Amino acid sequence: MKSDNRLRQSPVQLPGRVLRTRVRDHWPVVCAYADEGDGPWLVDLSHCHRIDLQGKPLGAMIPESLPEPEAPGDVRIQDMTMITRMGTAQGCLWRFGQAPAVTVGVNGTAITEATLALAILGRHTFAIAEKLSSLDLRAPGRRLPRLHQGPFARVPCQIVVLDAVPGREMLLLSCSRGYGRDMVGAITHAGAEFNLRPAGEDRFMGMWETVTRGLSYE
Repeated sequence: MKSDNRLRQSPVQLPGRVLRTRVRDHWPVVCAYADEGDGPWLVDLSHCHRIDLQGKPLGAMIPESLPEPEAPGDVRIQDMTMITRMGTAQGCLWRFGQAPAVTVGVNGTAITEATLALAILGRHTFAIAEKLSSLDLRAPGRRLPRLHQGPFARVPCQIVVLDAVPGREMLLLSCSRGYGRDMVGAITHAGAEFNLRPAGEDRFMGMWETVTRGLSYE
């Protein structure tokens, strides 16, 4: 069987002048935009490898050595891998940056090409989110990172709050690919008053490394 070497395509194109790109695993990846400013930022992460996991026990579906989220809403991160738990028998595995794709058994489904993935970063992230969702993304007493499921810009989404510390806020969201243009339009409109700008993967990875360094689940 021939390997599929076609170039993949993100469901969205962010406004702004692209400064630097690379191709990774047949995906064009924007590394940086010109004049990204000092935040907040919107980043397209649709190229990041994502797998839907389903099965009981869920831990049996997770590649060996990776941590298992214990309860729905829990998120576990190890190096460049994030695993979220939606229910007793469903989760999602994300791989970021240069991390290679992982192989998952018959109960895992690759969803990278079927979904949109975005990040909103930096100051005013939650002010933007509050204009688009009634979910309480900063509920006191909830340990971060945390998964939320519900409407964002009237679209069913999975939303991960990675950090809420002022200046290094990080929010990830994923939804069906078909909502891509409307989702970016809604976020861009909501973020206009805060000078929201597009940013490349390099911006995201720099913040990811800062936020995830030293995470402990004990």
